[in-house]
Amino acid sequence: MIAEKRIAKRIETLMRDLSRQLDESIRLVQETRPDNEFREYRRSAGFIMGRIFTDIMTPIYRSYPDLVPAGLRIGRPKPRKNH
Repeated sequence: MIAEKRIAKRIETLMRDLSRQLDESIRLVQETRPDNEFREYRRSAGFIMGRIFTDIMTPIYRSYPDLVPAGLRIGRPKPRKNH
């Protein structure tokens, strides 16, 4: 995805920061809004966090395994189905 490691490392850092901010926003909504609003918000923010991980972070980690945080395991890519 990102051919230059220096740029990939910066993006990885930015995406981890963004994920922390999204997580913080989920806690804020949980503490301040009714449960129905919290559940809807958490679902939407979780979707975004999932896409960040699967579409941005995982390709970076596969290209640069030394950037994978300690304790995180990245599975093998799923084989593509031929249609």
